[in-house]
Amino acid sequence: MTGPRDRPELWWECGGCEWLGVQAAPDDPMRPLRRLPGTEGTCDFCGWEDSVAAGEPARRADGLLVQWIVCLTCGFSGSLRLRES
Repeated sequence: MTGPRDRPELWWECGGCEWLGVQAAPDDPMRPLRRLPGTEGTCDFCGWEDSVAAGEPARRADGLLVQWIVCLTCGFSGSLRLRES
């Protein structure tokens, strides 16, 4: 098994309060992430539990509500379509 793939973002984590943030580039604003609970936090690609973090939901140009997710263990990332209530 290979190690985590390199990510282009800058990552920040507070060891005291579990806060997690990401910057796409040094001049971009810091965006908070949250760790997903339970089975949602298990990576479908590497299988590590409590390793998936998600950004704030956003609406794409085509109208879909999505959030960016990333595995903090293997580095896999993608958009997750959210159901609207």
